[in-house]
Amino acid sequence: MLSLLRSLFASSLLLLLSTQASAQGLLQLTLKGEVSLPGGGWCELAVSAQGEQGSARRVDLGLHLGAGTKGVEVLQLLAARLEREGVVVVRPVWGARSEAATGSLWIEQCQGLSVRVPEGLQATVVVSESAPQSVRVVPAGEVGGQLLLTATTRNRTDGTVGRLTCQVPWTAKSGKDDIATALAARAIDQGWRGEVTGRDTWQPGLLIDGAELRGVSLELVGAAGATLELALPKR
Repeated sequence: MLSLLRSLFASSLLLLLSTQASAQGLLQLTLKGEVSLPGGGWCELAVSAQGEQGSARRVDLGLHLGAGTKGVEVLQLLAARLEREGVVVVRPVWGARSEAATGSLWIEQCQGLSVRVPEGLQATVVVSESAPQSVRVVPAGEVGGQLLLTATTRNRTDGTVGRLTCQVPWTAKSGKDDIATALAARAIDQGWRGEVTGRDTWQPGLLIDGAELRGVSLELVGAAGATLELALPKR
């Protein structure tokens, strides 16, 4: 069953990114805290990015993390696997501040990412220079959670920098369709167009006031076991 779930997970992300083969962008992944489940818990990370000479590369991590594993340690492992594939990354600080549980990994030429972390770890994904092409949240089923979305906007006329925020909570009974619909509704309330495709994937559109979207942060809160999937747009 576990191998089947991992196969379905990889296939869904591959399908999500299949039309983004030439996409590229800067992405920041932050993991905060440490695994709090006795005996540890399950973690999945998948990154698609351009490697050396523009070749498409993909790294999948599916592993059981021991109790007390810090977020920065997981990012160090992911960085090593990405570098092995020729992907340019900026590693989180490690050494002098080795007791810190939080770290951020920057990934250049990123096409997409999927992240699922166990209880005790909290994930934030930032599309640093644009808006995402698509967003999909798959709840764990056993618990509820919340997606916090924050975007930086820029007025095209006078250059004024603004801020847009959305909060999308869900319960243990919510499905991925419910989350996508709620995200689209809350975004339009903030003046951000978008549509739901495939019933469970939100595709952001343009701002109603014509401003530019310069970057977007998506944070999963209290959502252990939920999966956040992003694809980045072409540049």
